[in-house]
Amino acid sequence: MFKPILFVLVVSLLAGCASTRKWESSYEEYKNSVEMPEIEVRMTTDHFPGIVRTTWQHNIQVFVDNSLALQTPIHEDYSGSLLFFYEQDRFEMECVKPNFYSFSECEVQVNGRRAGKVSFGN
Repeated sequence: MFKPILFVLVVSLLAGCASTRKWESSYEEYKNSVEMPEIEVRMTTDHFPGIVRTTWQHNIQVFVDNSLALQTPIHEDYSGSLLFFYEQDRFEMECVKPNFYSFSECEVQVNGRRAGKVSFGN
């Protein structure tokens, strides 16, 4: 009787510890980006504590002209290349975390032209 109660207690404790964090972002258009669509990027981090290993899952949502264009996970270290098409435009995002103490940044290109940079932070 003790083992099933202990198991249920441990599982409910671990399930209750999962959390989600939403990161604020800022988008900086480049000076020569004329007639580019309005871009907004949101990132959330899901934290799943485990007995042996804690895992994080980072998800990005890209909005183009206030419409959801892409929703996808990125690598655990905030890096990754994203290529997607929205309407007739080709979007490329190269995301990196410059160093341990900084937040992730993504360079954005639309149809092969530099459009801007997304920075994440608190």
